[in-house]
Amino acid sequence: MPRLAGAFFAMLLDAYGVFYGGQAAGPYPGSQEKLAELMEAGVKVGILSNTTQLSSVSIEKLEKQGLLKGRHFHFFITSGEICRRTLFDAKLPFSTPRQKYLLFGKPHPRFPYHEALFRGTHFSETMDPKEADFLYISVPHIEGEDQEDPSHFLEEVQRASLLGLPFLCANPDLFAHEGNPPRPVVRQGSIAKLAKQAGASVYSVGKPYPEVYLEALKEFNNLGIENPQD
Repeated sequence: MPRLAGAFFAMLLDAYGVFYGGQAAGPYPGSQEKLAELMEAGVKVGILSNTTQLSSVSIEKLEKQGLLKGRHFHFFITSGEICRRTLFDAKLPFSTPRQKYLLFGKPHPRFPYHEALFRGTHFSETMDPKEADFLYISVPHIEGEDQEDPSHFLEEVQRASLLGLPFLCANPDLFAHEGNPPRPVVRQGSIAKLAKQAGASVYSVGKPYPEVYLEALKEFNNLGIENPQD
């Protein structure tokens, strides 16, 4: 870590698998100290996550587990935050004359984040596919249970693809790790992948797509880091 701190003026980190083991497991042992060392060495630390929750919610959760903005990192950007801004500005790459969306799947009992993303935007939910401009992929589950095999959703995705509507994916990760010990469970990126295979149009927000990195560069610019090579 000291070698990295001496080589760069700024670092952009993922959370899970880098310093964080998921909501149940929390930060990895020693991660708080290492992040604090980077900050004390003058390194500007940013975090990107493909969670669909808003950045403020993620920051609050980290604070409860001992990771503090200003002490352990400078900023935290989530794909959900970027998706909300896209929705709020109505800058989707497909036509939305009705300003309505159809939810793919039912709200997850523990992760109903889509409500926060759409609140206050131009878009409202409809139950009628004929009224919808697009499908928003919710956190996938079956009767409230996370699944480890994406094929369990194949028929549902194929039926939805026949509607001819584009899919909006706010979390491109194929899997997330939940529980303690963590296990890989299907997430929105797997649904998006199945939709593409079925011939549907899919628009994804989050890593590895450009918008989140451009937003991170803006944050670094605000911190005085203007050269991406730094």
